[in-house]
This record gives sequence, structure tokens and C-alpha cells, in this order.
Amino acid sequence: PLMEWQPRDGAKKRLPRLIDVAGNIQVRRKMNLSARYGHYYKDMFTTIVDAPWWKLLLCGWTCYVSIWLFFAFLYWAGDNEDSPFCHTSQLDTFMDALLLSIDSQTTIGFGNYSITSDCFSGVVILILQCLCSVILDASFMGLVFAKISRPQHRA
Repeated sequence: PLMEWQPRDGAKKRLPRLIDVAGNIQVRRKMNLSARYGHYYKDMFTTIVDAPWWKLLLCGWTCYVSIWLFFAFLYWAGDNEDSPFCHTSQLDTFMDALLLSIDSQTTIGFGNYSITSDCFSGVVILILQCLCSVILDASFMGLVFAKISRPQHRA
């Protein structure tokens, strides 16, 4: 059990009370590490909103970069000659695939690299990246808005 009642010295064991007449708390907490920090993981939104700004921005930056790298790897793996995927277009290095991934997600526009309509797997990867981008953008903007509009304690 997380809480256990223990009577004070000389107290009668009639009814267990949370607070005695003098206002002393009669509950002793027994918590292990997972129970102590488990409530942070149950409500991740509030935990992130209550975090300092640098942690929120670091979390957002990490999410964006990891999605760019993940989809760049998918584009690069799909452009190899031995892969079952089709060629996207002129992706010679991983940096070209990363540039295609960033261009696709930020909707800057395609320069030298683009996905052709002949490549079904490339179109599916592009659609998945756009959906992930919309979800990430909405989540991050919601977190920033919630953090900005939260009432602050003032002196």
C-alpha cells in the first residue's frame, strides 16, 4: 500500500484519522521510484507545459530533427538500385535525402529533388511524412499556446 496509518505514541486505536486534533498528519507515505514519478508520465501534456521553456524547445527541436532523419532514411533506402522501392530522383547521398525530407515537411518547395508520380512507395512515404508533420505542428503549437496562455503567479 502507498499509505499506511500509524498511531502516535499514546494514541488510542479507536478510529484511524488522517489529521489529529493538534493538526499533525497521521499518514506516512511509502513510495517507490516508479510510483513517485509515475504521475508525470500519466499526464505528459501538463508535465511538458509546466517544464521550463528550454526543455519545451529542446523537446520540439528533437522531434522535428528525428522525423526529418527518419524520413530521409526512408527516401535514401528507397532510392537504392537493389531496393524494392522505386527511385525518387537523383538522390546521390544521404544529405540529398535529408534535404528532400526537410523540403517536403516544411513545404519550402522542391528544387532539384522531387517525387515522381510513377513511384507509388515514394508517394506513400510523402503522404506519411505530411501527416506526421501536421500532427507534430499542431501538437507543438498547442503546447506553446497552452504555456503562453497559462496564468502566472505575480507579486
